[in-house]
Amino acid sequence: MKSYSRLFMALIVVSFLALAGRASAGTLTFGDDSVYFNAAGFSIDPSGQMGNNAPNPTGMTVTWDDATGYLTSIVIDVDTSSYYLSWNSLFINTSGGSPNSANTTWDGWDYMVHSGGNAGATTDVADGLYSVAGTYDYIMGTVFQVQQASGIQSKDLTLVSSSVTGVITSASTLTYDFSSLQIQLSSDFVIGWVSFCGNDSLLSFADGHGPTTSGTVPEPATMVLFGIGIAGLTGWSRRMRK
Repeated sequence: MKSYSRLFMALIVVSFLALAGRASAGTLTFGDDSVYFNAAGFSIDPSGQMGNNAPNPTGMTVTWDDATGYLTSIVIDVDTSSYYLSWNSLFINTSGGSPNSANTTWDGWDYMVHSGGNAGATTDVADGLYSVAGTYDYIMGTVFQVQQASGIQSKDLTLVSSSVTGVITSASTLTYDFSSLQIQLSSDFVIGWVSFCGNDSLLSFADGHGPTTSGTVPEPATMVLFGIGIAGLTGWSRRMRK
């Protein structure tokens, strides 16, 4: 009986360790690369800033679950008023591309998140997370930076969740929460972000530094139940032998 109790306690300890393992997160932080991106490729603004310097994003932080590789959040930081964060589009390429303008796979967007309206550009895209068709057309900026892609046309989008959108969480921070979804990132994911007027943007390449784990792992509760079942069978077998 003592042996059975020790086995049971060991299973509980293993389940807590598994739970702790699932809580670990991977993170990449990117600086301001000051890029224009569109169907023709992307280019660096030699001045280091774009347009009227608003919202002037200073960086992006991408976080994922290390155990599964699922995207959990994206945070955009700016050095101007949060007013300029109110209208934006976020682009996600889960399988990735190379930081090379000759590479045509970097903007193979799998998802787009639109937030906050149109800010002077023409669009019929409502707020939410969308999957993107294999072939699509950009919406181009019409206010300041007409060469800057500022979204994807609604005809090429399929709504995934209307509840996922950018939330202003401080005077200079915009947060996207993906923790309720299962968006699998590869080690070469690409994330793009642009204010909807096309005035400023970020384009960030994981370039091999993203998650290397893929697929789901057993939930701790499932592991506990499985372990208890094994322990029960072991105890029953011993009793039968007696």
